[in-house]
Amino acid sequence: APVAASALMKLLWLGLLVLLANSLVAAEPFDYDHPLVKTVESHGSPQSKVDLVFVSDGYTAFEKDQFQADVQAACRYLWGTEFYRDNQSNFNVHSCFVPAQPSVSGVHFPFGSAYRDESVGYMKLTREAEAQRVAHRAPGCDFVVVLSTLSGVSHGGGKVIVLGARDVGALPHELGHSLGLLGDEYNSTNRQADRERFPLPARGDLDYPNLTLTTCCD
Repeated sequence: APVAASALMKLLWLGLLVLLANSLVAAEPFDYDHPLVKTVESHGSPQSKVDLVFVSDGYTAFEKDQFQADVQAACRYLWGTEFYRDNQSNFNVHSCFVPAQPSVSGVHFPFGSAYRDESVGYMKLTREAEAQRVAHRAPGCDFVVVLSTLSGVSHGGGKVIVLGARDVGALPHELGHSLGLLGDEYNSTNRQADRERFPLPARGDLDYPNLTLTTCCD
């Protein structure tokens, strides 16, 4: 019995040490002032171009090269889409890398990738201001593209675009929301929750240049 009690105490102490180490890592601040900044593509002065800045969220220091490879993959996919291919020379592309911190449960995200609605995987950034602050370390910054390792639904529409699960294929669509203020050219009326959250207006029209309630158009 004394031997069993001693082994149990050792396990308890080990567990406490692990929890303590995890809390210290969680409390350690991220270095937002010194990201690794790279210019991926430069086609002119930021004053005359649209500057996209990719920011890492969830990539550890050992995954720095993977982040840069994902940025390159995102650019290839973007330039493979008709509108962006025709306007590639009007864009500059940069990347800013801030390593995530490993933890017992996974990683601590520098910009707080989390679920806004876990039931459907909608994502949010709990530190969006920090993401914008880091992105503005690049030579130019018009739109921030956060490449997150968290598996979730990508979204855009403002100055910050979040690509969940490193989903570079969603970039042309989400950038269309932010750059062109375009609405989704599909509906989700199959879900009651979406019908309640995004009801059609009783009168007038939709606030998107590519969408209308008019059924007959010349």
